[in-house]
Amino acid sequence: MQRWRLRAACIGADPEMFFTNDAAAKREAKGICKGCPVSRQCYAAVMEAERADATEAPETNRKRRYGIFAGLTSHERWARIYPEAAKLQRERGNAKRKRNRDKGVRNDLRVVPQSG
Repeated sequence: MQRWRLRAACIGADPEMFFTNDAAAKREAKGICKGCPVSRQCYAAVMEAERADATEAPETNRKRRYGIFAGLTSHERWARIYPEAAKLQRERGNAKRKRNRDKGVRNDLRVVPQSG
C-alpha cells in the first residue's frame, strides 16, 4: 500500500458512498475528496490504473473501474483519458435529446396530448 493512502480524507468514511448511484452520496464523496490532503497522489494513482486498463481494453474501461476516486466518477475519468470520444458522446447525446424533444419524447416517454 502506498503510504500516502494512510493520510487520505476518505479513511474512516463509509465506503458505500464512493460506490453508489445515489446522487447525494456521490456529492458527499466528492466533497470528501475535494478537501483531501493527498488528492494529487490519488488522482495520479487512479489515472495511471485507468490508462493501463484503457490500453488493455479501451471499449470496456469505463465499466471496469466503478466508483468515486480522486473526486471523479468513472465517466469523468474516462472523459479525461479519451477527450475526443467524450466530446463525440456528448454531441451524440445532445443530438438525440434534441430529436426526442422535436418528436415530443421526454425522458424516453412519449408525451401524449390529453384531449380536453
